[in-house]
Amino acid sequence: MQFNHIVYFLSNIFSDDDINAMFEEVLEALAIPEKKRAEMMSTETMERKWKLIVQQQALLQDEDASDAHDWALLLKEERDYPSRADARQLTAVIRTSPKKWLQTFFKQDGGTSLLRILRGLALVSEIASNELEVVMELLFSIKAMMNNIGSMTTFVMIPQSLDTIACCLRLGIEEVSMICLELLTAAAFFSVEGQQLTVKAMDSFRLVNREYSRFTSLVHILKHASSMDLKVSVLTFINYLVNCEELDERVSIRNDFLQLNLIGVCREIIEKGEAPEIFSTQMEVFEQLTLEDAAIVNYEGVRILKCLLFYGLIIMVMTFVVLLIGFICALLLPALQPLSHTNKFNQLDLSSIDQLFVRVKENVAMIGLDPAFLSLMHRLVAIPTDHIVGSGMWEALVVTLDRIITLNPNKALANAKIVKYEDLAALIKETERLANASGLINDLDGMIVALFLNTYINHMSHLNSHFYSFVSFI
Repeated sequence: MQFNHIVYFLSNIFSDDDINAMFEEVLEALAIPEKKRAEMMSTETMERKWKLIVQQQALLQDEDASDAHDWALLLKEERDYPSRADARQLTAVIRTSPKKWLQTFFKQDGGTSLLRILRGLALVSEIASNELEVVMELLFSIKAMMNNIGSMTTFVMIPQSLDTIACCLRLGIEEVSMICLELLTAAAFFSVEGQQLTVKAMDSFRLVNREYSRFTSLVHILKHASSMDLKVSVLTFINYLVNCEELDERVSIRNDFLQLNLIGVCREIIEKGEAPEIFSTQMEVFEQLTLEDAAIVNYEGVRILKCLLFYGLIIMVMTFVVLLIGFICALLLPALQPLSHTNKFNQLDLSSIDQLFVRVKENVAMIGLDPAFLSLMHRLVAIPTDHIVGSGMWEALVVTLDRIITLNPNKALANAKIVKYEDLAALIKETERLANASGLINDLDGMIVALFLNTYINHMSHLNSHFYSFVSFI
C-alpha cells in the first residue's frame, strides 16, 4: 500500500504528456513491437503506465550487462551446439531483455556465434530429433532479436545472417520452413537492403541445395506441403521477394517463378477448394503486379521503338543532306580547282626554279601521275644543249604547253592529238640532222673565208711582183 501511495503521489507531479513520453521510452527499451506498443499506449491508464515506468526504472538500476556478455561467450566457445534447455533459456532471455541487453549481446558477437551454430546444424545430412529441437529454439531466438527496428537492423547486417536462415529450408521440415519463411519475409519487408539481401540469400541457397534453377524449393513446397498455412507463407514470401524497386529485377525474379509454372501450381491448389481466402488474395496480388509490370514493359518498349524510329529518321535526313552536299561539291569541284591552283600559284616565288619544281612534283603526286611525270622528265633531258637547236625546242615546248593549258578540258583537250614517243624520236632525229647541217654550214663558211684570204694573198703577191719590176725598170 505504501508503494501504491508513492506511485500515486509521483504520478501527480508529472503531466499526462510527460508520462506518455516516459512510457513510450519504456516500451522501446523493452523491445515491444510497434503494433503492440501503439495498443498499450492507447489502452493503458495513466496509473498503470506510471507503475510500469517505476518498475522498469528499478529493473534498470539492478540490471547487470554481464549476463549478455556471458551468453555471447557461451555461444562463442560452443564447439557443437547447445542443449535444448540452454537454447530455450536463451530464447526466453532475449524475449524479456531490454534493448540495452541486446546491444551488448550483438557487440560481443553473440548473434554471429548463434548463426554459426545454426548453419552447422542446417548442413547436416540427416538431422536428429534433439538437433531439430535446438534448431527450432535458435530460430525462435532470432525471431525475438528481429522483434524491433534496432535489433532487426543489426541482425540483418550480420554477414550471411539471412543466408543461414534460408539454408535451414533444406532440412525439409515444415515447422522449420514455416518460421524461416516468416523471418525472410520480415527481412524483405523491412527495408530495401533487407529485400536485396533476401534475394542474395535465396541465390546462395540455390548453390547450397544444388538446385537447377532459382526458387525451385519454394515451388516444391507449394506442390507437396501438407500444411496450407505453409503454402500461404510461401506465396506471401514470394510477393515480398518480387516487390523490389528496380523494374528489371522484378521482372527477372518473377520470370524465374513463371518458368517454374507458379501460376499453374497455385490455380491447381485453388481449384481443389482447399485454399483459404488469403491464399487466393496473395495469388491475385501476384497476377495483378505481373500485369502492371507487363504494361510498363510494353510502354517502355513502345517508347524505345518510337525513339529508334525518330533517331532513324534523323539519321536518314542527315545522310541525305550529306549526300546532297557531296553531289553539289562534285559539281562545283571543276570550277573551284582553277581558283585553288591560282591561290597556290600566287603563293609561289616565281623566280625560284626549286620551288616551282617542288610544286609541280606535289601536283603530280596529288593526281597520281608520277610515272607520266617521270616519262616527261626523260624527254626533257633528251633536249640538246646546243644553244641554237635547244633554245628553239624549249621555245616550241613552251608554246605547246601554253596551248595545252589554255584548252577547254571538257572539249578541246579530249580531242587534242596525243604526242607519241615515235613522234618525239622523229623530232630528235630531225634535230640531229639540223645540227649536222649547221655544222656543215659552219665548215663551208670557214672554207669560203680561207679561199678568200688565199685569193687575196695571191693577188697581193702578184701586185708586189709587178711593182718591183716597174721599179727595176726605172
